[in-house]
Amino acid sequence: MTLGAQRLTLTAANDSFDGTISGTGGVTVAGGTETLSGSNTYTGRTIINLGATLALTGSGSIAASSGVTDNGTFDISSTTGGAPIKTLDGSGTVTLGARTLTLTAASETFNGTISGTGGVTVAAGTETLTASSGYTGKTTIASGASVILTGAGAIAASSEVADSGTFSIAGTTNGASIKTLSGAGTTVLGSKRLTITAGSTAFSGVISGTEGVTLAGGAQTFSGANTYTGGTAINSGATLALSGAGTIAASAGLTDNGTFDISGTSAPGASVKTLTGSGTVALGARALTITNAAGEFTGTIAGTGSVVISGGAQKLSGLNTYSGGTTVANATLTVNGNAALGAPTGSIALTNGALITTATLTANRATTLTGTGTLDTNGQTVNWNGVIGGTGSLTATGGGTLVLTGTNTYAGGTLINNHTTVSVCSDANLGAIGGALTVTDGTLILTCSFASNRTINLNGTGKIDTGGNAVDLTGNINLSAGNGAPVVLFTGTVHTTGSWTLDPINGLFISGTLSGNGTVNEKTTLLSGATLSPGASPGTITFAAPVVLLAGSTTAIDVDGAGTGTGAGNFDRIVVTGAGNTLTAGGQLVVKLRGITGAANNNFTPVVGQRFNVIHTTGGILGSYAGLTEPTAGLAAGTQFDAVYSDTDMDLVATPISYANLTPIGVTDTLNRVSLGAAINSYRLAPGVRMTGDRNPVLTALYSLPAGSIGASMDQIAGAVQGDVMNAALNLNRLFASASEDHRNGRSLMASAGRFSIAAGYSRFQNAAIPRQAQLTSGSRFWAVGMGSWTNTQGDGNAPGYVGSSGGLVAGVDLRQTEDGLFGFALGYGHANVRTKNAAVASAQSERFIAYGSLTSNAWHFDGELTVGINQFNSRRLIVIGALSRTANGNSSGWAFSADAAVHYGDGPVVPFAEARYDHIGRASFSESGAGDLNLMVAEGSIQTPRVLAGVDANLSRAFGNANPAVNVDLRLAWAHDFDNVDGLVNAALAGSPTVGFTAKSSRIGSDAGLVNAALSFHLDDAVSLFGEYRGEVRTRQTTQAATVGIRANW
Repeated sequence: MTLGAQRLTLTAANDSFDGTISGTGGVTVAGGTETLSGSNTYTGRTIINLGATLALTGSGSIAASSGVTDNGTFDISSTTGGAPIKTLDGSGTVTLGARTLTLTAASETFNGTISGTGGVTVAAGTETLTASSGYTGKTTIASGASVILTGAGAIAASSEVADSGTFSIAGTTNGASIKTLSGAGTTVLGSKRLTITAGSTAFSGVISGTEGVTLAGGAQTFSGANTYTGGTAINSGATLALSGAGTIAASAGLTDNGTFDISGTSAPGASVKTLTGSGTVALGARALTITNAAGEFTGTIAGTGSVVISGGAQKLSGLNTYSGGTTVANATLTVNGNAALGAPTGSIALTNGALITTATLTANRATTLTGTGTLDTNGQTVNWNGVIGGTGSLTATGGGTLVLTGTNTYAGGTLINNHTTVSVCSDANLGAIGGALTVTDGTLILTCSFASNRTINLNGTGKIDTGGNAVDLTGNINLSAGNGAPVVLFTGTVHTTGSWTLDPINGLFISGTLSGNGTVNEKTTLLSGATLSPGASPGTITFAAPVVLLAGSTTAIDVDGAGTGTGAGNFDRIVVTGAGNTLTAGGQLVVKLRGITGAANNNFTPVVGQRFNVIHTTGGILGSYAGLTEPTAGLAAGTQFDAVYSDTDMDLVATPISYANLTPIGVTDTLNRVSLGAAINSYRLAPGVRMTGDRNPVLTALYSLPAGSIGASMDQIAGAVQGDVMNAALNLNRLFASASEDHRNGRSLMASAGRFSIAAGYSRFQNAAIPRQAQLTSGSRFWAVGMGSWTNTQGDGNAPGYVGSSGGLVAGVDLRQTEDGLFGFALGYGHANVRTKNAAVASAQSERFIAYGSLTSNAWHFDGELTVGINQFNSRRLIVIGALSRTANGNSSGWAFSADAAVHYGDGPVVPFAEARYDHIGRASFSESGAGDLNLMVAEGSIQTPRVLAGVDANLSRAFGNANPAVNVDLRLAWAHDFDNVDGLVNAALAGSPTVGFTAKSSRIGSDAGLVNAALSFHLDDAVSLFGEYRGEVRTRQTTQAATVGIRANW
C-alpha cells in the first residue's frame, strides 16, 4: 500500500495486513484491531486511538514510522524478535509479551503502561515514562540514550536496569525502585531516592543527586565514583559491594543493616561519612574510613583491614573481628568494650583523637599517639595493658579510672582531668621521662612504691594519691592554685610511707606516715589514721605552708634530751614558717622516751617543770589534740607529760601525775596541799588537750614550776589567810571581853566622889586608896578603854603562819542597882590585821554591843557579860606561780557572839578566880575577785570555841603592906584551855573549778595557853593618875601580847 504523503485511517479495523505500507504519510487506527505482519516503510506517524489496537506479528515492523502515539493498545507480543520504533507517546498500553520494545530515536513522553515479560530498550534519544509500567523484562539504556521517570513513572518490575546512558528519577514524585542496576552510565537521582530491590549486578557508572540509594534486597555492586549526597541504606539481607574505585564517599551516610562489602575496592579502601546500623562490614584487606561520623554501628566489622575515624563521633558496639587496627584522627570513637575495637591484637592510633568507652574495658593493644590522644573513661574502668608510644600526649578524662600497666614510651606527657583517676605502678607507665604529668581536677593513684623525676603540674583539684606506697618525687611540682612558680614538694630527708594525695587547692593529704628532717612546701593535711613523725631519729620537720592534723591522726614525738638539733640528745620539733601559716592540731599526741630508733641515747628522763617546744608556728596554732599518750618508759616516778599551748606554740612539759600526791616528786604533802591538789586535778584537762580561757595561763604557769616551787605556790593558792583572819577575829572577840572584864569586876574604876569617870586605859586591880564603899556608889558612871594587841603565829608545816595586830575602843555606862551589884552596857569598835608569811593580808573590822554585870557577896565576887557584834572581813592575797602573778581580793561579813562568866574568891592581895566563856565568829560565803580562775569561792563558815580559865590576881603594893601607895603594881597569872581547835579553816572552791571543793586550815595552835598580866599605875592626886599594862598569852605556835598606856581623870 502506497500512502504517498497521505494518512491511512482505519476506522473499524478487524483484519491482518501482511503487505507493506510505504510513503511519507502515516497510519491511524481509529477503531478495532489491525494486525501488521509485514515490514512497513512509511515514515509518517503511527496513531492508535483510544479503544483501538495495533498489533505487530511475525516480522511485522513499523520501525520507519516517525513515532507511535499510543492511546489505545500497541501489541508486539507476537513479533518474532520484538519491535523497534523511533519514539513513543500517548497514554495507552504497550503489550510486550516476551518481546523487547526498542526506541531508536526516543524524544517523547509516554503516559501509558508497558506490560509483559519482555523489556524496553532505549537505543537513542530520551524517553520519559510517567506511569507505572509492569513489564518484567530488562530495561536497557544505550550509551547516549536516556530514560526519564517522572511523576508516578515506575519500572519497578523490570528485571534489570542496564544503564549505559542516563537513567533519571529526578522527576518522580517519590523516587523509584528497580530490581538491579548495571551498566556504566549515569543514574540521576535529583532529590529522589533510588531503591534497588533485588540487586544482582554491578554498576560502574555514576549515581548523582542530592538523595540516596537503598539496597532493599540482593547484592548490588558499585564500582564507579558515585556522587550522590543522600544517605545510603542497606536493608537486612541486602548487600552493597564496592569494587575497584567504587565509592559512595559523597553519600551523607551509610546505614548498614545488611552487608557493606569493600573487600574488592582498590587500596586503601573506601570512605563513608557515617556508619550506622546493625549489619556487617566486610573489609577484606581494605580500610574503611568514616569521615564525618555521627552515629552508632552495632553490627560487625570483619576482615584483615582497618577502621579509620577521620572526623566526627563514631560509636561501635558490635563484636568486631577486624584485625588491621583502629585509627581515630581528629575524631572520637565510642566503644562498649574491647571487642568493639576488633581482634585483640589490633592496634590503636590516636591522632588528636579520643577513644571513649561506655563499659569496663580491658585491652592489650599497642597504641600510638600523635598530637593529643584521649582515653575517655566515661565513668568506667579502663585497663590499658598494651604499650603506648608515639610523639603525642595522653589525656585521661571522663571521670572514671584508667589503669596503665605498659612500659610506655609516648613523649608528649600525660594530662589527667575531669575528675578522672589514673592508676600506675611505676613511672614508666606515664611514658617517656621527659613528658610532664599534669593533673587537672583528677587523681593519680600509685599502686606500688614510686619514684619519679618528671615535672608534675597540679591544677584545680588535681591530686596525687600514693595508695599506701612509699613515694619519692624529685621533680618540680607546679601548682596553679599558687603563684605558678615551680615548687619542690619535699626537701631534705622528708619522706612518706603509706598513702598520700596532693592537689593544688587543698595541698598534701597524708594517709600514711610523713617523717624526716627537712621542709614540706605545700599545705599538708594528715587524715584519720595518718602519722606525722618529725625526724628519722629526733629532728625537725618544717612546713612552709599550713598544716592540718585531723581527728584520728597521730603526731609522734621522740624526746631524747633538751636539744633542738638532730639525733641523740634532742627532741622532735614541728616548725611552721611563713606569714599566716598555721598548724591546726587534732588527733592523738604520742610521746616516746625509750625505744627511739636511729641516733638516740634512750636514757633521758625529764624533770618536773621541764618544757620542750615541740611545735612552733609563725601564723598561729589552732585546734587541739584530743589527747596525749604517755611514754611507756622513761618518766620519773609520779610524773607525766602535759601539753601547754600559746597562740603560736605548743610545749610538752613534765608535770606531777597528781597534785594531791606530790611525795613521789620529792615535795612534802600537807593537808592543805592534798585537799587543794584534788581540786587542781579536777581543774586540769586530759593531757594533750588545749586549755582555754584563764585555765591556760594558770596551768601553764603551774606546770612550768620546778618541783621545789610547787608547794609554795599551792600554799598561796589555798588561801589559808581566810582562816587566819577568822582567828584574828576570835582574838579581837577576847580583846573586847578583857576590856569589859576589867571594868565589871570593879578593878578599873578610879576613885571619885562624883558620878562620872573616864579611864583612858585599863587595869585589872582596884585602886587600894579608894574606900570600897566609894567605889560601889550607886548611880550612872561612864567609862572608856583603848586597847591593842600583837600576835605571832608560827607555821605548822601545813599553813605558813601569820602575824597580826589589833586595837580598838570600848565605851560604856554603869547602871548600879545596889552597893554590891553592877549592871551596864558598852559599845565598842575594833580592828584586826593579819599578814601571812606568804604575802597575804586580811583584816576584820568589828562593831560591838556589850551587856555586863557583877555581884559581890562577902568574899565571893561574880561577874559576866554577853557580847554581840558584826565583823567586816577584807582580804588581799598575792599569788605567784612562776612568772604568773595574781592578786585575789575578797570581802564578807558575819556575826560575832560571846558569853562569859567568872567567879572570884577573897578580898585580900591575892585573889583566885575561875572563868568560862563561849565565842562564836561567823562569816557569810563570798567570792574573791581579781585573780581569774584562782579566785576562791569561799563557803559560809564559823569558829565556835568554849574556853575555861583559872588563875590568881595579886596586888603587890598591898602585899607588901602599903595601904595607900602612890604606885600600884598588879599581876595576874592564869591558865586557859580551849575545848575546840582554834585553827581557823576555810571551805572553798577554785573559781575555775567550782564543783570540786577543798579545805585549807590555818596553822594549828595549842589548846592550852599560859597568861600573864602586869599593870603599873601612878596616882598623881585623887583626880588624876597615869597607868600602863602589859598582857601576854603563850601557847604552842602562837604568842599574843597586849599593852595599854593612858591617863585617868575624874570630876
